[in-house]
Amino acid sequence: MFSSLHKSDELVFQTLSLPRNQQEIQQDLSDIGLVILESGNLTTNTIGKRKKKSLGIDQEDNDGGASGKKEKKRVVHREIERQRRQEMGNLYASLRTLLPLEYIKGKRSISDHMNEAVNYINHLRKNIKELEIKREKLKNLSSSRDSLASTTSGSSKNCLPNSVTVSPCYGGVEILVTSEKCFVLSKVFGLLVDERMNVVSYLSTEVNGRLFHTIRSEVSDQMYVDPSTLQQKLCGVMNGKLIESPTNLPMPRMG
Repeated sequence: MFSSLHKSDELVFQTLSLPRNQQEIQQDLSDIGLVILESGNLTTNTIGKRKKKSLGIDQEDNDGGASGKKEKKRVVHREIERQRRQEMGNLYASLRTLLPLEYIKGKRSISDHMNEAVNYINHLRKNIKELEIKREKLKNLSSSRDSLASTTSGSSKNCLPNSVTVSPCYGGVEILVTSEKCFVLSKVFGLLVDERMNVVSYLSTEVNGRLFHTIRSEVSDQMYVDPSTLQQKLCGVMNGKLIESPTNLPMPRMG
């Protein structure tokens, strides 16, 4: 009995000691779980840090690429600006060589040279207009001269005489007419008839394409004949516009 009690007590003791073991187990499990949780948190934190670090590296790479592009653009912009300034400098130097010295003398700034270039261009335009006007005037004058020369040549061909000379001679006057081939003498003979002069002789000679006419006439009273007045009348008749043919006026009777 006692032994059974003893056994029973042991059982009770063992039974009573069971919760303690469970508590230890639970405590151990709790410790294990805490360790697992802490390990999990540690792993999570580690993974998070690694992700953040990776993202940070990527961000740095992106930032580095962006800054590299900006730097590249900056370099390209500087090169373009340098070339532009160089070209402008060449153009400016070329412009200075085209300007006369009086336009750039005493002026050093680019703006002054540009203003003087504009003034020089306006001056050239004005000169060009004046030269065009002069050219047109010369053209018109040349055309007028050509027309006048043509008219004069045509008139000369239409029997305009060159000269006439009247000299007194015994019993009358001697008339010397120098003319082109086509000159018509009917007007001269008609004037002599009007002056009541009788033609006694007529001689014509050709020399180098020109005709020399010698006419001798007589008058009843020589004191009524003025050679200078007769010469002026003959010149007026010979230079007249209307020229009659020999058939229109009767030829004077030869003495």
